[in-house]
Amino acid sequence: MAEAKSSPRKGQADLLPSGDQELFFENLPILLTVEEAATLLRVAEATIYDWNHHEILPKNVILKINGRLRLRTKALEQWISLQNSL
Repeated sequence: MAEAKSSPRKGQADLLPSGDQELFFENLPILLTVEEAATLLRVAEATIYDWNHHEILPKNVILKINGRLRLRTKALEQWISLQNSL
């Protein structure tokens, strides 16, 4: 029997226990694709685009390369830390 996964609420970035977060982010590339960021945050790719469009993600997290969004890993990590401290 499969376990039901609880879906995160929009804007929720409570991902990792604070002690694990630094170690986890060290193994990621400098830039993440939308797909990679969505997987990391356990949200739909559309949510990442939504957060960008509605400026929920800080401007320093987002980078456009040839019209495609990329997310700066370090800036995303800082944003997640800020969300977890609220």
